[in-house]
Amino acid sequence: MSSDLNAQELNYISERQRITQDAIYDFLTRVKIPGLDVRKLALSTKKPITLALGISGGGYRAFLNGAGMLSALDDRTLNSTQEGHLGGLLQGATYIAGISGGSWTLMSLILSDFMPLVKLRHEWDMFEPLLEGIPNLAQIEVSRADIQVLPAGLHEAGEDFYQKLNNIDKRDQSEDYFEGFAYDDVFEAFYSSLELLSDLDADEDENYIGNDSNGSESQDQGEVTEAVAEVVIIGPDVEEDPVYLEGILAEHSDNISLEELLKQAEPADALQKRAEEQIWAESVKTFFKDVFKKKEEPKVTAQNILPGIQFSKNLSLKNMRKIFSFYKSLHLEVCSKKAAGYPVSFTDYWGRALSRRVFPKNSRSPNITFSGITNLTSFSQYQQPFPIIISNLREPGLEKTSVNSSLFEFTPYEFGSFDFSMFCDLRYLGTLLNEGEPLFHINNRSICHRNFDNAGFITGTSSSLFNNVLIYVWQLAASSSKQKSQAIRAVLNTFGLTSSQNSDDPKKHPDYALYSPNPFFHYGDPTNKELYLSKNLYMVDGGEDGQNIPYQPFMQAARQVDVILSIDSTADIKGWPNGTIIQNTYLRYNATGHSGTTVTVNGMIKSINLFPDIPDPEEFVDKGLNKRPVFFGCHLEKYHHRDELPKARGVNSFLPPIIGYFGNTEYSYPSNTSTFKLTYGNEEINKLMENAYNIVTTGNSTTDEDYPRCVGCILIKREFDRKARSMSILNDMEIPDFCNQCYSRYCYN
Repeated sequence: MSSDLNAQELNYISERQRITQDAIYDFLTRVKIPGLDVRKLALSTKKPITLALGISGGGYRAFLNGAGMLSALDDRTLNSTQEGHLGGLLQGATYIAGISGGSWTLMSLILSDFMPLVKLRHEWDMFEPLLEGIPNLAQIEVSRADIQVLPAGLHEAGEDFYQKLNNIDKRDQSEDYFEGFAYDDVFEAFYSSLELLSDLDADEDENYIGNDSNGSESQDQGEVTEAVAEVVIIGPDVEEDPVYLEGILAEHSDNISLEELLKQAEPADALQKRAEEQIWAESVKTFFKDVFKKKEEPKVTAQNILPGIQFSKNLSLKNMRKIFSFYKSLHLEVCSKKAAGYPVSFTDYWGRALSRRVFPKNSRSPNITFSGITNLTSFSQYQQPFPIIISNLREPGLEKTSVNSSLFEFTPYEFGSFDFSMFCDLRYLGTLLNEGEPLFHINNRSICHRNFDNAGFITGTSSSLFNNVLIYVWQLAASSSKQKSQAIRAVLNTFGLTSSQNSDDPKKHPDYALYSPNPFFHYGDPTNKELYLSKNLYMVDGGEDGQNIPYQPFMQAARQVDVILSIDSTADIKGWPNGTIIQNTYLRYNATGHSGTTVTVNGMIKSINLFPDIPDPEEFVDKGLNKRPVFFGCHLEKYHHRDELPKARGVNSFLPPIIGYFGNTEYSYPSNTSTFKLTYGNEEINKLMENAYNIVTTGNSTTDEDYPRCVGCILIKREFDRKARSMSILNDMEIPDFCNQCYSRYCYN
């Protein structure tokens, strides 16, 4: 546990910046800024120039925009280092962060071992539905607070329909405990029940057994392998010793012998079958009446939330078989987590679905972890920007805003929050801790779990698109016949969608990503009750608090970021951004309780906000800031001055970063596609990525031939700010006049 920057991160950054500085100075040399002596600047810098990249959320739209942005900055992209382009800045970036759809881009790039985006795009399967059974929907934006329940009569159980399912688990007690029950039997029985429905389409092929339109047997995307939770014993001078256990989390003694632990262990095949059994045995008769409930408000039906959407009232048997086969495979991939004793939620399945579509083909198995990327060649050789994925902590039933939300971040080394100044080792997430120490020991050696940090689960945690798409599923059930709606709801029920919610039971909150046990239980400040007292952490979409661009990781003084280049794919108005998201972060840092920094302004020591002033959405749109590159915070004297006096007479070494903002706009293609568009063809992928490339480069500088040089001027601005505060007689460099012209042209303030 630590509140400081992780030593492993510091080491990575130190080694990474040996590469980034060469890339940045190569870029500066190539763009030829008039009046700048690049070699002299490189020899006199106070610290490495630290560039960070941020990719917003917004489903596949954000995923592809992020990919297009990175392609524009990658010197491996064809012609990206020619006149008018920005190739090389990806190689010059120290950090990179993603939220929601942006985290898909980031995780895909990481797992590919830093493959060029123009090649990586061929690894994606976006022509297949991201979620089987869910069509592309028009652009809608729904918050968790807007989601309501279906009409009361819809949740009534159909006893005849479920009788066969309920009888599956009634075995002859004389049989061996694990004999006579197979996971596939459940689904086959379910299919048989579907065939008995009286109103299935008459033209269905009754012999259909999961065949595609060409008659060949359909293959699930992704490798199905077990990702059994691993328990490691850690102690002085003792190597990690894997022991596979089931039920360890159910025990709470401070010390337990190895003999007793082994008595609790069961054979791996027994655990597997038990998990398979539990998936369908739990609460088959309960429905999702109150999955998301906004109390004391008039009911809002899904049809009200999705105006103009036409929902099919007929769901064919052939399609239902394909859909159920897809979700069956997700069950198989998640069941090992349940076998290890952890509660699962929709996010576990959502993460598995994501991995099948946006991860590289060789990185889709359930045993791929985020911490495991440290073993990749590109990471071990410091070729990748240091990755950060953002999520929000959200106690069920409590609404938070951008001002008071609690942001958490995942790095390859840590999970935690600067808001609470608490972090834990990502490798051992899932370990039962109390006061920051493992609860179980063997001869003074700690017992820790590993493999909880599944790459798909973490990516899914940052993106709750699945939860919004569920609105469609509910409406589909409501508009179908009684029998078919029961079939749909039965499948949803197996994923944890139940009618009751209990803050003490993580299984009753399937709409949240469940991090149980809470690694910060009884650790830190007791007044932080949602962290200190909760046995479980409930995480949601990283942009659900209105901060859909990952700025906060780069506002930390320990990271010393100078410039952030960010792309905003938020759908504020008709699928386009209007500056609301970046202003929300400004409001957060302008609020009481968020620290500032102390700088020298015109020879006087001043306390200023960390985040620069951002105009309101109306001004943002009126000035066209959402349709062209704009940089905020170029000039320190323009920052909001705080009323309080500086706490110290000296100034901080950290200067707040300049924020480059690229709003999604139609440059060469209408890129305001729906967040709920779940399939894309090759032509659409190419055009969206090309459009994002043009956004970042302003059409390869066709609107301003000096644009790349002006970007170079932005990169060096903070270094000259540091030089201006230095009293050294060796500091004889001044910012070029050309750069001052660029600041007037591209800086908001």
